[in-house]
Amino acid sequence: MMTMTRWIGVAVAALCAGQIARAAPPDVHRQFVAVTGRPATGGSAFIDVGNILTETPVLNDRGEALFVAFTGTPTEPIGGLFHVDANGNQRRLASDGDILPGAGGLFIGTMISLGIDNVGNFLSATIFVDELFNPDPPIAQAGVLLESDGTLQVLARDGQARPDGANWDSVLLLPELNIFGDVLLSDQGDGASGPAIFMYHSDTGFDTVFNPGTVTPPGHTVPLEAAFAAQFAGPGRAIFLGASGIGTPAVRSGYFTWERGAGVTQLLDAQNLTGPSGERVTGIGIIHANNLGEVAFTGDVPDVDPLTVEVLFTADANGNLTERFRVGDTLPGAAQPVDDIAVEGYNDTGQVILTVEHSIDDALVLYDPTDGATIIAEEGDQTPDGVGRFDEIFQIEMNEHGQVAFLASTTDSATSEGIYFYDRSFGLVELVESGDAMLGGFVDDLTFDVSSGSFDIEQRRGLNDLAQVALRLTLDNGGSALAVFTVPEPATAGLTIAGAIFGTGRRNRYPSPTRKKS
Repeated sequence: MMTMTRWIGVAVAALCAGQIARAAPPDVHRQFVAVTGRPATGGSAFIDVGNILTETPVLNDRGEALFVAFTGTPTEPIGGLFHVDANGNQRRLASDGDILPGAGGLFIGTMISLGIDNVGNFLSATIFVDELFNPDPPIAQAGVLLESDGTLQVLARDGQARPDGANWDSVLLLPELNIFGDVLLSDQGDGASGPAIFMYHSDTGFDTVFNPGTVTPPGHTVPLEAAFAAQFAGPGRAIFLGASGIGTPAVRSGYFTWERGAGVTQLLDAQNLTGPSGERVTGIGIIHANNLGEVAFTGDVPDVDPLTVEVLFTADANGNLTERFRVGDTLPGAAQPVDDIAVEGYNDTGQVILTVEHSIDDALVLYDPTDGATIIAEEGDQTPDGVGRFDEIFQIEMNEHGQVAFLASTTDSATSEGIYFYDRSFGLVELVESGDAMLGGFVDDLTFDVSSGSFDIEQRRGLNDLAQVALRLTLDNGGSALAVFTVPEPATAGLTIAGAIFGTGRRNRYPSPTRKKS
């Protein structure tokens, strides 16, 4: 819930927007946590190994970052899992070639950072091997590593016993760490047992979220048989897509909530879901949950032409639906009605970040339950520096303050990429773009909020609640870097009193950085 101070601050800023001067432009703080040629912990320099297991760092809300980077030589690169604290102190947690208890005598072969929480836990995925520097080792097993209280452990490994007695078979299917120290793991099973979902916490150990045939939710006559797409919905809570009675007239499906100590309840019933106007809701899209157990999603309701129309819904933790807007509506500032809706995220204040399609162009929209829809950026619009235009918008993240970061391709004299940041108090700004001068070269390529290799990681935090953005950039001189850019609150004479009391200090757009001439 938004505090009263925050509500008052927003109200004061809104009332006085036309009377108070904007803030002086701040400088983005750039922290490079790994740079090609610069020393890592232990003295060896970071090296670039192309697109092999390259990733952006993951962040928590304490100003810390977790990432994987390489040292060694190009022919024998050594991957390391690194932690950087809020003061910039770097620590290596593990390296390729390490042998950990519970690894069956196998080496760490490759790693990827999965998450860093707000209580001191670090999650990583790895491939355990019996031979290093072998692209096809005789033995290769997937595993999940968790550092808790300073101890790095093998939390799960393919072939190892699961909490239900079956063996792990695909532990990298969906390993996630939330900010509260919970780890969510899904597994397909080894043939003797079907897919299952587990949650782990260092204080309570493993809990079974789902196991086929073991749970009959209220209102169901037979146990759930299958579950997919599990995601966190707050501390000790997960939401997943499940079904019972598959292949029979009595099939029941929808989204279910599991909570530690409370079990499973149905949140959204796909066979009997009714909107606030009494309309039958079908075609439930992918849901996005916040930490309160609430969800945002799209669904179809009956219409005349076409037969159904897509609607943006939010639902509280009890499954009560609220309609926000629908296809055919024209959003404020838009020239055309909405043609399509895709939810990208949902925060604890009830804000939804989404992309909508207008005619042939997509727009990035922030929906606030109080203020309605705001178009942040639209394909074809000018970029904040006025030089180019947005071509495609992707890799989108929103934090709990409604701040948004995203990567976009742009067109000016040539197609390039940029990472952009939005705050409703000052609008949209550019953090970095292809061609910017940096680290003795010019930015050639950018990635934001991206996992690497063949790992399919759904929940990565490239934007935290401190307005920090994690990114990876490559340079035209052959170098590369992993970085955390912080958007500061600027000082402003016109808002000193209001900002001090209400926390409403405004930021302004940043001046364009030095660019490589095209």
